[in-house]
Amino acid sequence: MRELRCLVCANQSLRDSNAGLAEDLRSKTRELIIAGHNRAEILNYMAERYGEYVRYRPGFYSATVVLWIAPFIVALAGLIWTVARVARGTHKPPHPKGRRAQKSES
Repeated sequence: MRELRCLVCANQSLRDSNAGLAEDLRSKTRELIIAGHNRAEILNYMAERYGEYVRYRPGFYSATVVLWIAPFIVALAGLIWTVARVARGTHKPPHPKGRRAQKSES
């Protein structure tokens, strides 16, 4: 129940939510456990019925590939940008005197 999101709460798990829908989903989860379903089957059941949003860790599908790959692409782009900037030597330290100091000197 920690891996399933409450659909009506502000980013709470089913386990932590007090909402009526969360109680219904907890009851359904208990029913599935008693019926002998394993973790993957329960997560798949909930995702099929309520959409991938119900999972905190959505599966790797064509529709969710961006969720899984985007953080790595952003980190790689940031690393490349940083290395390129340092390699070019374009990093200029800030002027020791601010604008106000320059204006008052004139």
